[in-house]
Amino acid sequence: MDIIYNLQRWKLLGEIAVEILQYLDVNDLHAAENVSPVWKETVINGKLWEKLFKRNVVLHPPWKKMNSIIRKQQSHSEIALVVEEEDNEQVLWNEQEVFRTTCLTIADSLDILDKNWMTGNYQEEIVLRGAVIGPVNSITFLMDEKHIVRHVDSERTFQFFNRWSLDLEESIPSRTDSSGNQHHHCFVTCFDFSDELLVVGYGNGVVDVIWRKTRETLHTFRDFDWPNNHSVDEDDQDNYVTEKVIFSPKRHFLLSYLYTTTSYFLTLRKISDVKDMIIAHQLQLDENVEELVNLYMDDLYTVLFIRSRTGRGPSEEIFEIRSTESFTPLHSFSVQGVVSAYHYLDGLLVIGTQVSNSQFLRVWNTKTGNSIWDVNLDKEKIVDLRIISDKYIVSVNGTGELKQWDLHTVLDHAVPADKALLHRIGSTDNLSSCVGGGMVADEYQVVLFGFFRTTPIKGHESPIIVSLDFMKGQNHVKKPLPQLY
Repeated sequence: MDIIYNLQRWKLLGEIAVEILQYLDVNDLHAAENVSPVWKETVINGKLWEKLFKRNVVLHPPWKKMNSIIRKQQSHSEIALVVEEEDNEQVLWNEQEVFRTTCLTIADSLDILDKNWMTGNYQEEIVLRGAVIGPVNSITFLMDEKHIVRHVDSERTFQFFNRWSLDLEESIPSRTDSSGNQHHHCFVTCFDFSDELLVVGYGNGVVDVIWRKTRETLHTFRDFDWPNNHSVDEDDQDNYVTEKVIFSPKRHFLLSYLYTTTSYFLTLRKISDVKDMIIAHQLQLDENVEELVNLYMDDLYTVLFIRSRTGRGPSEEIFEIRSTESFTPLHSFSVQGVVSAYHYLDGLLVIGTQVSNSQFLRVWNTKTGNSIWDVNLDKEKIVDLRIISDKYIVSVNGTGELKQWDLHTVLDHAVPADKALLHRIGSTDNLSSCVGGGMVADEYQVVLFGFFRTTPIKGHESPIIVSLDFMKGQNHVKKPLPQLY
């Protein structure tokens, strides 16, 4: 007996048919509408594709993020609904077809993405190559869902490349002095960006917040203007540098830190509006801090990587965890050996360290300060690390080879540490030619930046940016490099 058909025959019971079908997932709903014209009519009239889309975007973060990625790939800000037809029924069918297509595209893309990661499939593309692109490093190079952004010091501009088409879409000049020439202290030291803003730190301790749409400078912060006994001499510009600026993931906070010859100063600003950024906290690090190497921040925690003086022997390398909201310290832990790379995401900290002549990869729980996993890499030096979503860890060594580790296996104490390795990625001639550098990455792409050698002689290197696209996953090189030597 076809229960949906029988319910639809009784118009008053049609809502019951919709109630039954609305709990289906994408594949089952797709199958259900192909059972018969009556079933498809029930799906369309009940707006079940629209309900499924809205439900999944709210309840399932991967759906929400993939929907955002697909929109950015297609340069659409919103779903294009057809509303110009005079026939109301046709309007409904057109609208639901858009939701249907969107749901199937998202589900298919997520499935392909997951399979490509599990099998090590990707499409390799050369984003930029050669001396014309200037230096490439973690200071000059960032990425978000839509753009790869780099600062070109020689041209004093920020270049925004569409990460999916690799087209140059936007250029924003960096600060110059009143005569139009870049001041010898006014060099870019760091930057971060969002869909609306570009925030830039300079070698004179100044931080600019720029509205990308109009290129207007909304704020100019001088983090050396501290109250009371924390003030520093503004005229002595050689003594302080803005080392890092960083937005929190939800853009609720902006954190910057200033380096002077004697100390480090951190300033946390709360963002209530792009034109309203007020200082929430300021902190001067302890005099025993030899170097604030780096920091990460999300909306819950701020992680400081500190090299501290011990008074005897080598410096101690410490990770300090603070609450982002209150800036109060929660706990800290020291790391044995020399840290070569590290990354923080959602309460987990992955660290590459050298102890004696051996290299180790370790994962720490920042909420407890406990080490929960480590593996001996022998003499393979890790130059950069990334935690990818909640699924993988990707490491890259000095020869451009990547390793992909399964994060769920890492967190399973019952599984031997070396069993977490899934794949070795990037053994092509292009990537094995890379030396040094690092990477930015998310679950869609891994983008490497570094240098390739044009001759076998050390010192003859040119900058390179290489993208490994797991959304495409054809495992071939779209724009191969020529034979280098």
